[in-house]
Amino acid sequence: MNKLRFSKLGIIGRETEQRTLLNCLRNVGSKRELVLIQGTSGTGKTALASTLRKYIRRAKGLYVKGKFDLNLRDQPYAGIASCCREICGELLELQKVQQGETSESRSFDEIKKKILAELAAEIYLLTKVIPDLREVIGDENIKREESHPSHQEAKARFNYAFRKFICIISSFFAPLVMVLDDLQWADMASLELLEVLI
Repeated sequence: MNKLRFSKLGIIGRETEQRTLLNCLRNVGSKRELVLIQGTSGTGKTALASTLRKYIRRAKGLYVKGKFDLNLRDQPYAGIASCCREICGELLELQKVQQGETSESRSFDEIKKKILAELAAEIYLLTKVIPDLREVIGDENIKREESHPSHQEAKARFNYAFRKFICIISSFFAPLVMVLDDLQWADMASLELLEVLI
């Protein structure tokens, strides 16, 4: 029986949107960019965003994605945490690749050292939301917090620590692009954190 087969077609008819995304990507070196892609379910929003991946790889940047879920709205930062899991995975992959190599400009040890130096007291707060960070920096470097800050103080410290963490990562992987799917299901804490980042 004859069958009509298609190889991967890519994105068709979204050239204007692709150009807009590329222009935003070019601006990332000088400023932060927030791009919102709207549309109904199944219209290719995620596929459109993923067209940036090849340009980011070429520039030795980092493309990570997370997804908010209606069923996880009671878990603060769930979508952002999934992005951070990918970041941690990239760091651990970098560690494997670089064992025995010293030529790479961004070494795992250098990144780890910078995270430890700049986030010393706040690392514990980050690992509560990003457990994979424990594997990157080692449990021996995480000091459990003895004090009991108020909710507002803990949130402010977490926002500060998260912003610092993203700044550190983007200093080694530039550009850093975080794609967050289904933003309509984001919890309030995540929206506030995104506001802090932008």
